[in-house]
Amino acid sequence: MRYSSFLFIGWLALFTVSCQKDDSRTPYGMSKIYMPQAIVQSGGVNNNYSVPSGTDSSTYNYEIDSKTSRLNVILGANLSGPAAGAYTVGVQADDDSVRRLLAAGVFDTSTYKLMPASMYTLPAQLSVPAGARGGTFYLGLDIGMLKADSLAGKYLLLAVRIANPSLYTLDTA
Repeated sequence: MRYSSFLFIGWLALFTVSCQKDDSRTPYGMSKIYMPQAIVQSGGVNNNYSVPSGTDSSTYNYEIDSKTSRLNVILGANLSGPAAGAYTVGVQADDDSVRRLLAAGVFDTSTYKLMPASMYTLPAQLSVPAGARGGTFYLGLDIGMLKADSLAGKYLLLAVRIANPSLYTLDTA
């Protein structure tokens, strides 16, 4: 009797295990929203995204809108992990981070300057539809202001961040 009970328990355990989904088909990872531009050039080491960049018009990280005299820097947000639902994120300039970097001497203040808010436009938010992994938005820069004599030989710094996701969490790294 004992032997048959043991066989029944063994058979039940084998049956239960055999009905589970193959691990290779199980979704893995945590879904987080991130800015791909924060890692594309620096590998995530310093989050710098130099503009202009690219080797030809198919790889430039900006577009020129000659009708409005704007240089549009390509930015965006992506979703990692298995999820694929719609989400929105706020888009913000972060002048405080740039000021802290300048004050800490990370950038030489004789060459690097905080980009004035009058020079650029950013959308308030980015909406990504269900099924899409990410979306694009533009940092619009006034070309005339970029060509000002006072900026000759200077680099302009602007920190752009995504915030307040409607779904998922942000990858802050």
